Amino acid sequence: MKLTAAITGIMIVARGGCMILSGNPSGTERIIAHYSLVVPDGYTMKDVSPPRMDFSIFEIKNNKVNAHSLKLYLGNSPNFPAYTWNVNEKKGVRGDCVYEYYPYDHLAERLEGLMYFKNLTYRQNSSTPFSRIHYFTDGKVSPEEARVFEKIIDSIKVVKRDLN
Repeated sequence: MKLTAAITGIMIVARGGCMILSGNPSGTERIIAHYSLVVPDGYTMKDVSPPRMDFSIFEIKNNKVNAHSLKLYLGNSPNFPAYTWNVNEKKGVRGDCVYEYYPYDHLAERLEGLMYFKNLTYRQNSSTPFSRIHYFTDGKVSPEEARVFEKIIDSIKVVKRDLN
């Protein structure tokens, strides 16, 4: 399914999913666990999870050679923050989502955040192994690439409250 939307610029407000860092990119909607997200045209998303684990890891990257990627860890025990930061993290609550993140740092050339979604269930249990999404860039990314990654993060929303 192709989705398109106008780019609205950088802002942080509630809409649909957890938070908005910027407008949605056009691309292909992908479903992973409880969530959907939009992978922009020219980018690929690959499951790079180790076998038989209680978490999932996805890598999203530009189809260019040697491009850096955005990693999405879905699980209950993220190592957040993965990096040491020289800026203060931002925190908030929007609906059923609690988030904390480090916006793009022009000196470190990276971004990172954690989104925790409440009220999700797994096979009729009161909790799910996929309630948290820890996202981070690997390596140094340009401001333009960071904006694309922020749009991907912005597009994350809950589409399945219960996984059977």
